Amino acid sequence: MELLHDAVQNLDISAEMELGLLHGSNMLLPRSQRLSNHWLLKAAKRGRVEAQWRLAIAYYAEREHYAEAAFWFREAAMQGNTYSQNRLAWMYDNGEGVEQDDAQTTYWYRQAALKGDAAGENNYAWMLDLGQCVEQSDTEALAWYHKSAAQGFMNAQFSLGSMYELGQGVERDDEKALDWYAKADEQIEQDAVVHYRTMSSEARRALSTDSELVDWYRQQAETESSSAAQYNLGLLYEKGLLGISKDIYQAMDWYRKASKQHHENARQRLNFYSRKYPSPPGSSLSSSSAAEATSQTLPKEQPA
Repeated sequence: MELLHDAVQNLDISAEMELGLLHGSNMLLPRSQRLSNHWLLKAAKRGRVEAQWRLAIAYYAEREHYAEAAFWFREAAMQGNTYSQNRLAWMYDNGEGVEQDDAQTTYWYRQAALKGDAAGENNYAWMLDLGQCVEQSDTEALAWYHKSAAQGFMNAQFSLGSMYELGQGVERDDEKALDWYAKADEQIEQDAVVHYRTMSSEARRALSTDSELVDWYRQQAETESSSAAQYNLGLLYEKGLLGISKDIYQAMDWYRKASKQHHENARQRLNFYSRKYPSPPGSSLSSSSAAEATSQTLPKEQPA
């Protein structure tokens, strides 16, 4: 400790970083977030990337300091740190410490994706999937999901399962869908757990034609309150698949039902489309009640 304090007196950035970590970890020194932030801030101001993102995490944990967290995530993101690029995009997507901004969300996810970061690849694929400040493309989304899934990212594995199950941007293939759901299920991706169990059922595996499949989804969604079936119906209406005409408000209605059962992907899609599309004329669902519906589930797990 004497050597470290001597070093910081000589403006040694590594020593500042080390003291910040020690004060924050309860190793050798009593834990003090205030002192940890003090030393991390010194190193962060002098451009140390690790200090910047660690300081941002500490500020993020204190909700009243979201703006400071966004500032330091941005500083690290501009130096190419993919973790910070994902976190900054997340904050823009959710309006935490910054104004909600779809363009900034997409930009920073794309930067992380271009560096081969699995979370960034998945998140940029999601932007392409939705058409969030980028031209919507199921084909490109599929390609980026594959890149991320190949690195074991479970959210991308779930999305691939969904695309193969419904034929979104690719020929429908139940075996490939089950394979991707199974990979995500092994990592306990909550939506995949539900979809894998539903798709593995004997009744579901017996279906072959598109019309049979749609009828089964409706029956499961309405009488069994299956969140997997509700989400699938939402996607069918959103994308216009399996003979169903596109209808974004019908899609949102099914996403709302699924999100109330803690279907995370449904919550995310509902959140995006509630911002993009106001309630249709004469609808009893106001924009405020739509927003309320999106907040009834736990927030999405932040990008790793």
